[in-house]
Amino acid sequence: TFLFADVEGSTALQGTAPAVYPDAIALLRRTLRETVSASGGAESDAVGDEYVAAFGEAPGAADAALEIQRRLRDTEWPGGIRVRVRLGLHTGTPTLGDEGYTGIDIVRASRITNAGHGGQILVSADTLGAIALRFGTQVEGIMQLNGLQSARRLRVGQELLIPVPRGQRAEAEAAAKPQ
Repeated sequence: TFLFADVEGSTALQGTAPAVYPDAIALLRRTLRETVSASGGAESDAVGDEYVAAFGEAPGAADAALEIQRRLRDTEWPGGIRVRVRLGLHTGTPTLGDEGYTGIDIVRASRITNAGHGGQILVSADTLGAIALRFGTQVEGIMQLNGLQSARRLRVGQELLIPVPRGQRAEAEAAAKPQ
């Protein structure tokens, strides 16, 4: 599962706060790197105001995305500027070559991210499906239990209730615990 991050309005921020923008990006990248690493992910790429990380499983990527948005919301940015970051998650099977990841799933992850706004986490149906599979449930059950109209939008700080089939509660609780 890929996590993409992109600063909303980065061109305008660079124009209005050119002296502090580099420090803000450095702070953003430290936050992303620390949180991704703590959630079991690995940085794949970082260019300008964009950041990409890879995770072995969708729940780790989702945990990281929520924690990133929490941390960014509470960050005191240099020069009092406001940095808003949109995050996108997509689960797929890209190709890994000498120059990094390529393929349609990388393009999808990027497009999912770019459809969002600062402070949002957008997920593909494939990612929500991977989370459902991990807990032995269905995407439709997650959506219904959480009152979601779309499998693609989660709010910052939103906790998803996961319907767990009878007899699988102990397995689901073990899977949900941070490792």
